[in-house]
Amino acid sequence: MGHYYIDNLNVEMFKLGDEEHKHLIKVLRKQVGDRVQVTDGKGGVAEAEIVSIQKQESTLQLLNRQYEVGKRDFSLHIGVAPTKNSNRIEWMVEKCVEIGIEKISLIITERSERKHVDLPRLQRLSIAALKQSSGTYLPVIEAIPLKQFFNALPSPNPDMLRMIAWCEDRSVTPHIAKLLSGNHSDMVLLIGPEGDFTAQEVEMARAHQFQPIQLGNKILRTETAAVYGCCAVSLFKNQ
Repeated sequence: MGHYYIDNLNVEMFKLGDEEHKHLIKVLRKQVGDRVQVTDGKGGVAEAEIVSIQKQESTLQLLNRQYEVGKRDFSLHIGVAPTKNSNRIEWMVEKCVEIGIEKISLIITERSERKHVDLPRLQRLSIAALKQSSGTYLPVIEAIPLKQFFNALPSPNPDMLRMIAWCEDRSVTPHIAKLLSGNHSDMVLLIGPEGDFTAQEVEMARAHQFQPIQLGNKILRTETAAVYGCCAVSLFKNQ
């Protein structure tokens, strides 16, 4: 585990209990006086010194706080239709957090196989992935109907790149790499359900300045496409 997580770094002391306490003492064999890294998931990082160890919990003191650690000079927002199998969307969230992402919208489309998602569970999984990967920024995770998603987008500007993974004709639809070669700081990628977006949804996306792109020559599962897109952005931005 790279980091421990607490939601507020503006305290002097905090406690670890349950599994984190067991991991700290039983697995890492930490003792009073040892130090570990903690993050608040908002770019804050601090050293924490173990000041006491009890049977069920440990008490740590926060030291040496830093802010905006690991802040990227771009942002990635992926809108993805939740899969019928919840395990697959959980896997996608976990991997995207490990790679790095600022926001995940689980978009409810006309052909979505799942209309409800367990947001608290996904948030717990994202925290675990953040800790494991020594990340410092937790993404915002939301579930939202597609039309509402479009309405909530900010007004477009030259720094934005809006993409929708959809292609009727591969001979004219550019690969994501061609669009990522530009100097964009605010990127949004839409991934549809297994049955794909409807023609009406694609037109709605175009009206909000989304450009159709392809993710290679193979047909990818929804969750694989999202991770592919996340990897592509991080690779091109070298972060």
